[in-house]
Amino acid sequence: MTDSNGVVTYFTQQDFAKYVSTHQTKRSGNNPQSIGYSMYDQWVGDVVLGFLEERLEKIYPDFRNLMREYRDGILLFDLTDKMVWSKAVKDTTGLEAYHAENKNNYKWPERCEATIYTCSDAKVAAALRKALTKKKKTSEEIIAELNKANPSAVTTREGKFGHGENEFVEAAKWTPGLSADIVKNNMVYLVDVKAILAPTAKTLEEAKGVVTADYQTYLEKTWLQSLHDKYSVKVNTEVLESMWK
Repeated sequence: MTDSNGVVTYFTQQDFAKYVSTHQTKRSGNNPQSIGYSMYDQWVGDVVLGFLEERLEKIYPDFRNLMREYRDGILLFDLTDKMVWSKAVKDTTGLEAYHAENKNNYKWPERCEATIYTCSDAKVAAALRKALTKKKKTSEEIIAELNKANPSAVTTREGKFGHGENEFVEAAKWTPGLSADIVKNNMVYLVDVKAILAPTAKTLEEAKGVVTADYQTYLEKTWLQSLHDKYSVKVNTEVLESMWK
């Protein structure tokens, strides 16, 4: 068998015998000669395909370029993962240092610290308001008493809310203290505004997702700049121009 460069590759009877020994299967019919011819045809087909597969990149330039692009893409992905993506996740010391240097970029806005009480009806809301105003019992004790007859008479939600994040906190106008009744869908809501919190920097845990993404961007820029500083870039204009032909 001869390739495009005139190089001849020989295959012997011994090659065929090895193929037969490793590809024996049950076949219908008892004629050894027909079985031999069948296996020979199969071997020739496999040899030709194997011969062609080994030389595809030499025979077909477009295929060679595609395979090179594929290999280069995998190498670039692995290298970028090592230098940027995985590094940003594993390099906890570097991530902490990056956050410390850029903590002013990750801030909570002004927030309202509040507890939202959801009451099943106006009567429950009135009883809750009265008990909370007296302040003789904790809110947990008050809710437990109100929920004895109906476990869902009062439910609560505590949190720190930014502007526009919660309609009931907005309805309370961020005014410290217990709000007026807020009625919606036959339910009554009371908002107890505890404090108005000034903008503060987020901890690393609070902003970890965004900080990690920004740290990856920083690592990539630093890495690329180091490559530019170390290696000069030369453009093969002939190859570049051939892309547009």
